[in-house]
Amino acid sequence: MEERVKLLREEILKEAELERRKLWDEFEKRKEDDWEKSRLKAEKEAIKMLEEVQIKAKDLVSKEVANAMFNARRIILEERDAILQEALERAKEEIFKIVEKRSEYRERLKRLLEECVEYLGGSFHVAVNPNDMELIRDLISEMKLNLTVQPDYKIIGGLKAWEGKRAIDNTLEGRWERKKREIQMEVLKELFE
Repeated sequence: MEERVKLLREEILKEAELERRKLWDEFEKRKEDDWEKSRLKAEKEAIKMLEEVQIKAKDLVSKEVANAMFNARRIILEERDAILQEALERAKEEIFKIVEKRSEYRERLKRLLEECVEYLGGSFHVAVNPNDMELIRDLISEMKLNLTVQPDYKIIGGLKAWEGKRAIDNTLEGRWERKKREIQMEVLKELFE
């Protein structure tokens, strides 16, 4: 009987060993299947992430290119504006130099005074640069006008005239400001065509 128990025991141990191996093989197979599934899932996620990164990179590049182009345009416009401002400043300096050329300036001042007479009539008030007081008095006398004259240190050249609520700014600086936009357009046309 001992022999039989021994055989029975060996048979049970063999079956247990077979069962253990079968379970281990299933475990290993599942482990490989799970690993394969995990690997495939990880690959899909990696591909998806790569595609998202590529899209973001393209967007970033597009934004950077757009920003660079915007900044380049801004710099060009700033440079054009600087050139325009310099050209305007030079033109203004040339216009204001007429004050130094007394004979030419006298004729200009006379025309400006005549415009004021056309607008205001023959009796009004006039303000000029203190350096032009004698010149304007000579013109008033020559034109036989009845005007009151006062100095204005803010005026570089030309004159301001008024009577009641009506007034005309025929100063060089006032006329410059009125013509400046037109001059700007002409300068821009010349510089950038």
